[in-house]
Amino acid sequence: MKVVANKRDAQGTSASRRLRHAGKVPGVLYGGSGAAQAIEVEHNPLFHALRKEKFHASILDMELDGTSERVLLRDFQMHPYRPLVLHVDFQRVSENQKIHMRVPLHFVGQEDSPAVKLGGGLISHIMSEVDVACLPKDLPEFIEVDLSELQAHQTVRVLDLKLPAGVSPVLKGMQAKKPDAFVGLTYPPGTFLSTGQSKAIGFSPKIFYLAVATAFPVYRDKMTPATVEGVMGIGSWNPKTGPAAKAYFDAHVKRWKKEPDRWASAHCWAGLEILQQAVEKVGLDRAKIRAHIAATEFDTVIGKIRFRNGENVSTPGVVSQWQNGEFEVVWPPQRATAPAYFPKAAWK
Repeated sequence: MKVVANKRDAQGTSASRRLRHAGKVPGVLYGGSGAAQAIEVEHNPLFHALRKEKFHASILDMELDGTSERVLLRDFQMHPYRPLVLHVDFQRVSENQKIHMRVPLHFVGQEDSPAVKLGGGLISHIMSEVDVACLPKDLPEFIEVDLSELQAHQTVRVLDLKLPAGVSPVLKGMQAKKPDAFVGLTYPPGTFLSTGQSKAIGFSPKIFYLAVATAFPVYRDKMTPATVEGVMGIGSWNPKTGPAAKAYFDAHVKRWKKEPDRWASAHCWAGLEILQQAVEKVGLDRAKIRAHIAATEFDTVIGKIRFRNGENVSTPGVVSQWQNGEFEVVWPPQRATAPAYFPKAAWK
């Protein structure tokens, strides 16, 4: 598949807004032996290409101001509710260097499997894609999973997949190195995927740390509490970090009938608390509000907050760990709601 792009010099919020009004998408091309390059792409062809599965898992030919580049789609940002692409990232590839790529799984034959035809069962797909490592020439568009022989209560694991020649699961390479700790920083889909694949291949180092999404109750519930037991990640708070946190947790559950996440939810509320306190003190003048916030330490649901150069210096970030269904704060010691334990237990 082909992508036509042009280099762009103007950068910043205003320049990006003008590009979008002109029907173009700002982006960046990085990686390989070249420097990062700001680019622009026509919106409509990109929008329709993003709707095709192949565009997300294939080596793409990019025409950049008359020169040719081999690239991968690495990320894109959509408008929250309009059919509008806001930004796109591409990565250069080298023919002799392995790439890491998320490849879709295509499930076939499940209607004819003994599990369905004889057992009357329903087949659930815990994973719909798999992270693989391979040379660009070996990258498959998808990986087919044949379920026609699946029996009731049988599980197909990552290790059972029939991968093309030259293609291997990324985590298998890490497992072979026998690390004491695994740290993965990715978007929520990658957090779920890494957890599922690690469990499937039995990759269970002493410390297993993932972010983001580890702080979300849906991570615990979807992967199951037994599976995530001992998993660490970026945390912030929980109902045990203080009376205000407990009150916020209870109010959230009462209002929305579900638990808040143990990360951004309380931070958003803390931001509103800071704004409320500032307005009560100095009124609605924006300059005065800003000056007051910059010079004041505030009491909030997550603890004290004071900004210095835009960073909260009163309440440090924390490490949390799933323990018995709660994302316990385990570091730093002065904020801990439970002691950390390791090595992490084997996957269940």
